[in-house]
Amino acid sequence: SGRSWSRHGRGGGYSGYYDDDNLPPLRWTAEGAAEAGSRAGRTLRTAFGMCCAVVARRENRTAASLVFGLAVTAAIVFSVTGGRGGGGGGGVAAGVAGVEVPAPPNETAAAGIMSGSTEDDPDANAGAPRYVPGEAAARPANTTTATANAHAATPPALTVHIADPVRLDAVIARIVDAGAAPPSDLLASSSFSSKSQPKTPQRRAAEWIAYVDPRSVSPDDDYLLQRYALATLWYGTHDDDIVELGPGESAKWRNYDGWMTGMGLCSWRGVSCRGGSKNDEDDRKDDEIEAAADGANEANDDDDDGMVSALVLEDNNVLGEIPREVYACLVELTKLDLHGNELGGTIGTEIGRLLRLKDLDLGDNSLDGTVPSELGRLDELVALDLGLNFLDGSIPSSLGELYDTLEELSLFENELTGTVPESLSKLTKLESLYLDGNNITGVVPSTWGGLSSMIDLRLRDNDFSGPIPSQLGLLTDLVVLYLDTNDLTGSIPPELSALIKMEELNLYGNLLSGTLPSQFAQLTSLKRAYLDTNDLSGPIPSEWGSSLASMIRLYLDGNRLAGEIPSSLGSMTAVEVLQLGGNELRGTIPEALGALTKLTQLGLEYNGLVGSVPESLGRAVNIEKLLLHGNALTGQMPESVCHLTTVSLDNLTASCLEGEDGIRVGEFLCDCCDCF
Repeated sequence: SGRSWSRHGRGGGYSGYYDDDNLPPLRWTAEGAAEAGSRAGRTLRTAFGMCCAVVARRENRTAASLVFGLAVTAAIVFSVTGGRGGGGGGGVAAGVAGVEVPAPPNETAAAGIMSGSTEDDPDANAGAPRYVPGEAAARPANTTTATANAHAATPPALTVHIADPVRLDAVIARIVDAGAAPPSDLLASSSFSSKSQPKTPQRRAAEWIAYVDPRSVSPDDDYLLQRYALATLWYGTHDDDIVELGPGESAKWRNYDGWMTGMGLCSWRGVSCRGGSKNDEDDRKDDEIEAAADGANEANDDDDDGMVSALVLEDNNVLGEIPREVYACLVELTKLDLHGNELGGTIGTEIGRLLRLKDLDLGDNSLDGTVPSELGRLDELVALDLGLNFLDGSIPSSLGELYDTLEELSLFENELTGTVPESLSKLTKLESLYLDGNNITGVVPSTWGGLSSMIDLRLRDNDFSGPIPSQLGLLTDLVVLYLDTNDLTGSIPPELSALIKMEELNLYGNLLSGTLPSQFAQLTSLKRAYLDTNDLSGPIPSEWGSSLASMIRLYLDGNRLAGEIPSSLGSMTAVEVLQLGGNELRGTIPEALGALTKLTQLGLEYNGLVGSVPESLGRAVNIEKLLLHGNALTGQMPESVCHLTTVSLDNLTASCLEGEDGIRVGEFLCDCCDCF
């Protein structure tokens, strides 16, 4: 068969059955010992198979016995010579069983798991024993233990689970029967193709449950599916052989305390169970202090396998894809938060099984595909955040079925297309709707006037067209309204003046025309108004200045506003940014603007202003940008204003160019300006 002894490395011999020529020599470490024993075990298994074949063919039984005896002797030799670290014998046991024990989470921990794996061939040491960190509790009956002494002052305990194919079959049968995974996902890869086709996360999770997990959960136990689902998430997002990585990336979570150990699920970092768990950092520290004082070895009182109610791994460098098992097995979840990772792939339709889910946050990842219509089945959902991904297609109308519970819907910064489904008008409990940064078309529905709970509505940076519906004025609790960067036309509805709680209004970057509503003087809570880059005309309402005392930023530039700058704007004493440039304003710069002592930016450029610059502007001691160019100002820049260039003013412009002969062009003189 071509299976033969090939050569000996420093740590012991190994069989050519697993492409030995590509394996590096072993070192005298616990890992090397475990690997040597593992390889010897595989050789023993191979020899045993050859002997069975010889006997089955009724050939020379003496020869068969001799071959098998040599194999057993070699295995023992390798266990001894390769076992200075104390792990070789266990490797033989696992090697004979033919089990690939999955990689551990805490490879660098002082008391962590160690393995005899090699980078060249992940399956070359299939079945090598793993050191389980902190295993002080009673071990399952089907385990053996050994002591590792390799170069460590305090060696970790070694737990080797004897492979039990019957148990693995039972675990797989339970997983398949529950609909958690198809049988094809649980097949073992061939040893000859393992380099190009590594075992699936599902198979590795099943083997961990069956062979490695010190919890030794019964296949009939409801908690088995939960441990399996989380183990599948681990292997699917924490394995460099499975996750597609970019340059310099590593599939290592930032924090994974407790994961893939014998601790109860409720003690794994980010996992909470119904009834509470001590995943809070302060609680964990309290537990450690109490355990040290009592001389206890237990992790904490929540070292159990309760029903998982929350999985929170936000900003944890979780790469790869979300396995369907998370949706199919953790059916008691009320909160799933994987925000701010690098998760890709699609959102599985199995998410419709999470009927208890109240908070779903998969935002700020790299998810693609469509928004599953099955989300409409989650009739207890309160908050849904899928923003900052690459989702495409249209918004499913089924989301309108969440009218009894949904308060927050975030789909911003995706690639969604189509029109807004009419069914969203039924979401009367919705308080925030973020659809900004997509390619949504059509009109803003007038029926949204019935979304009476709305506080924050953001539709910016889409392809909405048509007028702003006056019915939005019925949203009397509205605080933020973003309609900017669309193709909206028509005038600004004066009905919006009823939004007396509104603090921020963004209408810039549209095709709006008509005049500025004087009724906006009623918006006494308004702090930021961005109405620039439209086609608005007419005067700036004088009523605004005397009423909008809370205004901090007012952008009216890039329109066709005419008339004079109202002196009443000097009453907006809280204003920091006042942008009036690029209009058709006439007259002089009001002296009253000198009362705006909090100003950091004043833009009056490209208008038709005349006269001199008022001395009072020198009182704007916080000003950083003053743009006066493109006007017909006369006289000389006041010294008080020039003095500001030594304090805070970095950008002072005016039309005060000089000709080549030193003759001034225009009637304005400024020695401290950028003249053009």
